[in-house]
Amino acid sequence: MAVGRSIGGPMMGGRLPMPPRGKRREREIDMCPPLPNGQKSITADDFDEEDFDMEQMEKECEEMLNVHYLNKDNCTFSQTDGDFINLHYNNILYENIDIIRTFPFTEPYSFLSVRESSGKKREIGIIEHLNNDFDTNTIKVICKQLDIRYFMPAIQKINSIKEMAGYIHFKVTTNHGELNFSLQSNGNHFTYLSSNRILITDLEGNRYEIPDTNELTTKELKKLDLYL
Repeated sequence: MAVGRSIGGPMMGGRLPMPPRGKRREREIDMCPPLPNGQKSITADDFDEEDFDMEQMEKECEEMLNVHYLNKDNCTFSQTDGDFINLHYNNILYENIDIIRTFPFTEPYSFLSVRESSGKKREIGIIEHLNNDFDTNTIKVICKQLDIRYFMPAIQKINSIKEMAGYIHFKVTTNHGELNFSLQSNGNHFTYLSSNRILITDLEGNRYEIPDTNELTTKELKKLDLYL
């Protein structure tokens, strides 16, 4: 019986011998496809250690780990003419800040992340409990901003649901009036937030909420059950 022999050299423990580390790295670089216009591939050797500021990186990491809680005693929020919000904190004015809900469904007014709106969008601080930590005026300003960012009509009545050409068309009555939206028949548009609370995301990414399915009529539930 013929015994197989490796091409280009003897086998070592069933494997081809690996080239030295430096040579292996050179081979990996050589195997990369050539770049257009004679450009060179970027390798680890192209980075200068002097360009890497370890002290600055450690400072940024430490800053990220520090949680700054914002309240009426250490900061001030103000609304601009364009319905944006500015924040004055630690003698710094942050313009057009963003306010993000960390837990949008379970804690919509707690643990709000206040961030810069440009650059790295660094977190400035956390509002732990909006209703407890700020005055009525500030609460109104922040709630208005949250309502704009998290616009999610609550469905109070399902007027009709029709399926046509692979799409499901809803006509509903919400806390913002009568609205129409469409879903794909085979799409995953429904999310249960609890046993009787449903989130619906339409084709354009708009969100609608059924706060309590028990508030719907039997006829409405039958229409809805066909697509859940």
